[in-house]
Parts: sequence; structure tokens; C-alpha cells
Amino acid sequence: MAGTRLARPRFRALWSLTLCGLLAGCGGSPDPSTDPDFDALPPLTQFTSDPGTERDATWSPDGQWIAFASGRSGNSDIWKKRADGKGEAVQITAGPSNELYPTWSPDGSRLAFTSDKGGAGNVWTIAADGGEMTRVTADADSVSLSSAGGSLVSWSPDGQWIAFESTRGQGDIWAIPASGGERRLIIGGPDPARHPSWSPDGEWIAFYAIRDNNADIWVVGSSGGRPRQITTDPATDTAPSWSPDGRWIAFQSMRSGYFHIHAIPSAGGQAVQLTDRSEVNDFVVRWSPDGARIAFNSQPAGGTLWVMPAAGGPAEPLGVHAGGMSIAVGGAWSPDGSRIAFIGSGLAEGSRGSDISVVSRSGGPARALTTGGPVLPGGLSTMDWSAGSDEIAFTRGQPTSDLWGMATEGGELWQLTFGPGDEAFPRYSLDGQRLAYAANSAAGAEDWDLWVMPAAGGLAERLLDWPTVEWGPSWSPDGQRLAFVSNRDRGGEDVLPWQVWTVSANGGDPRWLAEGCWPEWSPQGDDILFIRATMGDASGPLYRVKTTGGAPEPVLDDRSPKASPRWSPDGGEILYGERVGEVADIWIADVSSFLRDR
Repeated sequence: MAGTRLARPRFRALWSLTLCGLLAGCGGSPDPSTDPDFDALPPLTQFTSDPGTERDATWSPDGQWIAFASGRSGNSDIWKKRADGKGEAVQITAGPSNELYPTWSPDGSRLAFTSDKGGAGNVWTIAADGGEMTRVTADADSVSLSSAGGSLVSWSPDGQWIAFESTRGQGDIWAIPASGGERRLIIGGPDPARHPSWSPDGEWIAFYAIRDNNADIWVVGSSGGRPRQITTDPATDTAPSWSPDGRWIAFQSMRSGYFHIHAIPSAGGQAVQLTDRSEVNDFVVRWSPDGARIAFNSQPAGGTLWVMPAAGGPAEPLGVHAGGMSIAVGGAWSPDGSRIAFIGSGLAEGSRGSDISVVSRSGGPARALTTGGPVLPGGLSTMDWSAGSDEIAFTRGQPTSDLWGMATEGGELWQLTFGPGDEAFPRYSLDGQRLAYAANSAAGAEDWDLWVMPAAGGLAERLLDWPTVEWGPSWSPDGQRLAFVSNRDRGGEDVLPWQVWTVSANGGDPRWLAEGCWPEWSPQGDDILFIRATMGDASGPLYRVKTTGGAPEPVLDDRSPKASPRWSPDGGEILYGERVGEVADIWIADVSSFLRDR
């Protein structure tokens, strides 16, 4: 094995679970039929309706066009369409790379965006009518297209600079000349700072930061300095966007249990909710040049757990819905197969955030094991149920995440890992004696490796030390090997970003199996389930491959995105998570009268 890592013997946490929330509660929204003081929300108009995914809308400075990212071509490209909705969309970027988060230059001549062209995520620009892409940042300042929701970029009002979040440090905000060159630090430090938005006068940059386990909106001078906090709500507030007149900062927030769009005076004050549709998440808000409208991504919220016969046949929903950001990636069987634990938001009585709950395999009401949202939301929300004991291991904490344990009947938590970075994706060996997981060197760093430690706590040992991302371990039934995911380059532009490999539990040379992610070794040891992910995402159709290699075979004809498959203990059934709906579209809200007199 390559390297060791401290994972101290576990101890029981003494504080109450209800004090450890990372997200706010899921209280209901006001009902206009019963609340006489209720103000009607701004009217909404759907801008895109393609069966694929459209997102990240941004208005041209003259208000005539809206540019956006779309997956209609098989990967994410930048497109534009007339803002009045007439005519067909025009493709701006093309090729196998993924482009996200476009933003128009102030003179309307170019678009800046993030792209993984060349392997790493970086800031690029392109002429507004298309052409050759121009790279702005170098790999040393690369941006993330996946962690923390990806990387928004923002153009300075004079068009000379582009603000971006670098993967350096914990997630620091920098500015770089629009044509490339020497970057300058705007804000850094021990707490992640993300999603910059330049004020219209050029004096300020809004961003969100995770401090004291909570994400809030802040502003800082565009030349750096001491930041000022704008939002203080215990809910998650992210992705700010400055109004053209500088009076408002719009952002996405989980104050109502889902991500909806809010706006707050840039000088501080009371936030105003602008969208509020049940079972829908609204993301990445952008203002029209006249400040009268906002555009945003709208996507059905969360996901559903499904169970299907391993031998084939129709899948059945388990009857629970994982709300918020989750796509039900945390599903895990009890050792006897009678119950299923999962991660979701506000699904069970007493649950107020992203919590662990348990439901019977036959369905029925779910019961929350944790309350107050102690489970880390997003892509690190993973857990496992030990076959050797009545314990669950899961990921918890911000800005760095550790592995924690708890009894399957609920109660106290105990900490399992104490590493300097993030620990996530825990998986118990089938005898319950060992715990495999993935960890990086620092929060936000993209150098994830596989580690193995005693399940009761102790010294962890590193299995692999590649300069790439390895995650998602799954034990073979005999405990001799682990399947895992890597983005190690195998050559060729058509190779999907995630690859399934196996390696000896004692380390050694890994063996490649298939293109995909979320591997799951069958109890019989012959097959590995996995997700054939596309577009750099970690969800997609469900496949299986022989552990000896060979051509993968689809498990379901259904092509809707799935995640985190798990075999039942007897190998007779397959549990997986599936997103609710397959469409993300762009919507527009008219906020002119709603915000005018506030």
C-alpha cells in the first residue's frame, strides 16, 4: 500500500444532532389563498422546452439574445436564441468538450465560459457569433466544472477583466485579464469563496462563502480587502448576481426547502423571494440589461429510489422522494434486505435538512435517523450500511468533510476520520471489518485517492497514489479486490470522463473494466453494476460488466439518468436512484413591478 493517513479510533459526539444542521428547515411556503398579506410572486415564462438540458442563461448587453448551455448535442455546448423566443437556437461551441456558464462581454462581442477542453476545466472566450475558442486561464488556475455546482465567471463592467473561482486553495476568487495573462487574487483564505459576480460600477464583487458550516452571500472590493456579509439566514445561499442598477443581488437559496430565487438589497436588508414552485429547484439567476427580468435554470427537484429484479423486469418506485439537491445517491440495504437507508431532504418526520432516513423495502413512511441536516449535500452525500453490525457510515461537515458513524436506530454520532481534506464515499467490506473510502489532500483539491481503514477506527492506508481523481469504492464479496472510479486519461477524445477499474485490496496494479462510474460488485462476485455517465456528470443509464472484462451490457432500456446502484444482499434485486424528470429548462420571471417599490 502507498502511504498512511490518520484515522483515530472513533469517539462519540456529545452535542445534539439538532445543533449540527448544515441546511435550513423545510418549512412550507405561504399560501396566497389563506394569507391576506401574501404578495403574488412575479409571473413566469418558459424560455426553452427542449427534451435535453438547457441552463445558465445570460442576456446580451442589448437585450436581444440569450446565450445558454445545452446538452442537446450529446455534450454541453453554448447556444444562443433570440430573447423574444422567436426563431431557432444557434450553436456557438461544438466538439466533445463541455462548456458551461456563459456570460456576455459588456460590448457584446464575446462570451466567456468554463470548459473542460484539453482535459482540465478553464475559462475560455469565443466570439458571440462563434468561431475559435480562446483559452484565458492556465491549468494552474483551472476551474471546476462539477464540485460546488461548477464555476461561474463574471466579466468586469469595462470588459478588461474576468473574475473566476480557481481550484487553487480552498476555492479562491481571482481576476485575470480577459485576453489572458497575470492573475490577481480577489479573496482567498481558509474558507471556500465561490461564484463571483461583478457589480455594475466595477467597485465590488459578490460571491458566496462557506463559513461556520453555512453558505452565505458576501461582497468584497474588486481590488480585494475586507469582505462584508450580505445574507445571514441559516439556509444555503449561493450563486449571487448583481442587478444592472446595483440595488439588488439575486441568489439561489434553500430557505423554503428547495432552491428558489431570492433577491436582497446590495446594501443589506430583508431578502425577497422571487420564485416558489413546489418540487422544483431554480438555479443560476441572471438579470436582463434593463433589470426588469431574471432568467434562471429550472429543474424538477431531487430524485426517487427504485428497485428492480436483478434478472430483469419492470422497476418499481420505493415510494420516497429525495428532495433538494439530492438525486437519491445514498441508498443502502440493511444486511437482511428488509430496509433501505437513504439521504434526502425533509422526507421523514423530524427531518429538516439533508438527512439519513430509513424505509421498509415494502414501502411506507420513512423514519429520520438524523435531524437538522448533518449530512453533506451535493456529490459527497454518500453512505453505507455495515453488513457486520447495525451501523451506518456517512459523510458530514463543511468546509471539509469527514466520515462519521451512527447506529441504525439513530442516536449519537461518532467521528471516524480526521484527515486534512475531505473524506467521502464510505463502503464497508462484507465482513464489516474494513472501511474503504476516497479522500483528498485539502478541501476542494482534485487529487482524490482510495484509502482503507479498520471499521472501528485506526490507521488508514492508501491503496493508490495517482495524480488523478479516484472515488466510489465497492468491495468484492471475498474482500480481496475493490472496484472504483477514476478519471485517469486512457487517451482519445471520445473516451468518457469516468472509468471503472478494479484493484487488489492490498494495493498493486489496477485493471481497467469499462467507461462509467458508481461501480457495485455483485454478491455472487461475477458482475459489476455501473452507470455509463455522460457529459462529465455522475448519472446516466445503468449497465453491467463481467468482473473478468468484456463488453458491457445495458441493464435497463430506459435511458433516464440514474445513480448509485446497489445489489440487495441476496443479489436478487437492484436499488438505484433516479432523477425526477429528465428536463432542465430556462425560465424567465418579470420582476419589474415586484421589486420597483421595495
